[in-house]
Parts: sequence; structure tokens; C-alpha cells
Amino acid sequence: MSQKQVQTEKISADIYQIAETIKRIENTIKNELSPDNAKLILEYDKEMTRQSISIAARRIHLRALLNLTRILKKDWKDVTKKDIDDLVFQIMETYSDERGQETWSTFDLKKVLKIFFRWHKLGSRSFKDVAVPVGIVVLVRRKIKKF
Repeated sequence: MSQKQVQTEKISADIYQIAETIKRIENTIKNELSPDNAKLILEYDKEMTRQSISIAARRIHLRALLNLTRILKKDWKDVTKKDIDDLVFQIMETYSDERGQETWSTFDLKKVLKIFFRWHKLGSRSFKDVAVPVGIVVLVRRKIKKF
């Protein structure tokens, strides 16, 4: 690989400063959330790294989990089905469009919630390994309408 190719790859990798953003999100998680929640979310980040999830996807998941935990105002270990239902209601109230329809924000938050909760309760991010946790069977994501 030539010198020019190496420089181009480094520049393109740093355009969005994703690694720095992840560090900032991790610091916010440590400072704002309870020690139990912070430990759980950072352990989830390690699991994503072990599974070779891209840093861009990790950033999306960490940011979403920070927002979900702020809305939840509770430790994830104490979450019940009613808490999940209330959380999804809050997501839809806050981030849906003016007609109450699904947006990319609601879609992503519910996707991250489902994957994280599956990992937290059943030990795997993969649907194929463990199916769906009982607490979030009703979590439905709709197609986004294009206008």
C-alpha cells in the first residue's frame, strides 16, 4: 500500500470523528447515569466491539441508550414490561411526526431498545440465538412513509 493510500484512508476515517464522539458519549454515560446503568451500557459496548459492530453503529446505539435511559429514569435491571410500554409511548410522543407516524428517530430508538433489551435479559444481541424477550414482544416498528 502506498503512502498516499494510507493517508487517504486515515483522512476518510477521521472525517466524522466517530471515535471522539464515542468517548464523549461514554463520559456522559459515566457522569449522568447511575453506576449500574453505566456499567451495563459500557459492557454492551464491549459486546458490540467483540461482535465487530462498526464504530458508526456503536455510536448510534450508545447515543440511543443514553437517551432511552434518560427517559426511563430507572435502572435497567429493575425494568418491567409496563416500563417498556411507557418508554415506547414516550418515544412515540416525543419523536413521531405531527400525525403520530413512525419516523427514522422512533424506528432507530425502538430497534436499539429491542436489541439491547434482548442482550440484557437473554445474553445475546442476535434474534437467531435467543428470539425475543417476553417484555418487548409487542414492540412493533412500522415502515417509514416517503412523501
